[in-house]
Amino acid sequence: MRASSESQMGNGMKKKAITGLALLLVMVMILSGCKFFTTTTIRTVEEYRKDDFVLDKYVSNLNDIEKCEYLDVHGEKRFMGIKREYTGTDVPRYMGLIYVSEAEGKRLMQSYDWTTDNGVLADLGKMNKKIKNVENWYTSEDFVNDVFRTKRPIYVVDVRFDGEGIIVFDISSYEEKTP
Repeated sequence: MRASSESQMGNGMKKKAITGLALLLVMVMILSGCKFFTTTTIRTVEEYRKDDFVLDKYVSNLNDIEKCEYLDVHGEKRFMGIKREYTGTDVPRYMGLIYVSEAEGKRLMQSYDWTTDNGVLADLGKMNKKIKNVENWYTSEDFVNDVFRTKRPIYVVDVRFDGEGIIVFDISSYEEKTP
């Protein structure tokens, strides 16, 4: 009886010692700045997408849309290595291309007063090669207001049209994140 009682006392002391050491180790890691436990990482993520999210949420008054491709640029927050929704001041940004039919391109050119703007475009990643041979880009404030500012409040960084069928857009949404 006495041996098992001593054994239980010895096991209890071992458990307390191990628990104490584990707590001490955690405290040392936290106080020493162990990045896994103390760091919140915020980074910018660029996700290439080919869907109708931007068209459905932010674009109106366009006919014969053939497709839309874009970069969804948003913040991502990680704490203790776990991805969390970022709720800071970062605002989703969408940069990409909308392709319209030739007939719609002609209609757009005739419907708005356009100004040539061959300034630097946003970096669209792998989409850059699709627009590298465009000689002239056009802008129109009325076009931007009719197409990008009728559905939801957004900040328009840049919108240009090649005069034929490609619209380059760079917009930010103050309302919501992409699904």
